[in-house]
Amino acid sequence: MSLPKKIFNKCKEITFCKTIYKSRESGLIKFCGVRDKRVGNGTVLYSIPNNKSPKHPNIKAFHKAEIETLWIHLLDNKEIKTSNFKNLCAELYKEGGCCFSAFYGIINTLYPKVFIKGHGIIKFK
Repeated sequence: MSLPKKIFNKCKEITFCKTIYKSRESGLIKFCGVRDKRVGNGTVLYSIPNNKSPKHPNIKAFHKAEIETLWIHLLDNKEIKTSNFKNLCAELYKEGGCCFSAFYGIINTLYPKVFIKGHGIIKFK
């Protein structure tokens, strides 16, 4: 399978509110859409449970440049680790480990059975 070098626009194929990952610790991570209205400010949005207010999930996002950077790193190195998130996208990493699971959920939804996720690593099967 040949995978594209860009992923941001491909994310638009994911259905709104689709569960992209189920975590044992934090619950369901859901896809909330792609915002690309303004040039250079594109984001891929997802929600995670809010422990303080379960009826109001937290909305988080990957900036277009972040998701493309992580994707290219994964393609080039055949794996990506949480430490790569910290080095490549420090601001994203500061938001919490959910971004690692959300990234896996997005790519696994777009390309099922191509990647596996272990503790702190995503790699090709």
